[in-house]
Amino acid sequence: MAVGLPLILWRGKRRLISSSFLSTSLVSLGTIVSISYSLPLALSVHRPIFYPDRYTIADLPALVVLLAAATYSAAARSLSVWLLSSLMLISVATHILTRENNPEPRFPQGPLSGDRVISSWLLKHLQPGDAVVFAGLSRASMDYYFLRSGASGRFFEVSYPQSIDDHLGWRPRDAAARRWDTLHSDAMALAGRLKRLQGPGRRIWLLSDGDAGSDVMKKELDRRFQQVSARATDSWAVTAIYSYCCISSIKRE
Repeated sequence: MAVGLPLILWRGKRRLISSSFLSTSLVSLGTIVSISYSLPLALSVHRPIFYPDRYTIADLPALVVLLAAATYSAAARSLSVWLLSSLMLISVATHILTRENNPEPRFPQGPLSGDRVISSWLLKHLQPGDAVVFAGLSRASMDYYFLRSGASGRFFEVSYPQSIDDHLGWRPRDAAARRWDTLHSDAMALAGRLKRLQGPGRRIWLLSDGDAGSDVMKKELDRRFQQVSARATDSWAVTAIYSYCCISSIKRE
């Protein structure tokens, strides 16, 4: 557009937006797209709903249609074809040249790969009354599979930092900024709460996402409880599972 718009304005034989562009279908499309994204974004100011940079990609097809219609309406056919073709080539070339800038993490396909498999493994090992600490953003997906398996409400569940429980798909600013004072106080409070809930035979399970902030919770559990087992997993939300029991009731697996 940075190349094409000056050419269209310089041509000057037609208005930039002609009456044919302002058709009912295009106006309706633009209105629907605007409302669909402006309303959630406005609500996100008070309660986060989604990360805009992740989900606004759904708006791309409608945006392309609007830009193409505006360009075609404003210029001669040959200039429109040249401009849109140039934009397509520039876009494809840019994606090819920058494809390695943000590579997707590739996890080895081990025995515990994926949230569904991890949740099934947990349901085979957890006992009613056990505590599950979700360090990171894994609780939403695990709760989904727990619910489908009829295990909802069977365990004591809590997220770390505990403010994640306010919105299971959103990492709070304190955790994202790694405010260590807040993370340490949250870990100590949660560990103390788990200590009071501990009973004979009950265990604490920590689902860690491998983040440095989550390590604060693990260190606090290591200090107050006895680690019984550790299991590596292959998932972006859960990289390891640790189980703990009271020091007075150590039972190795």
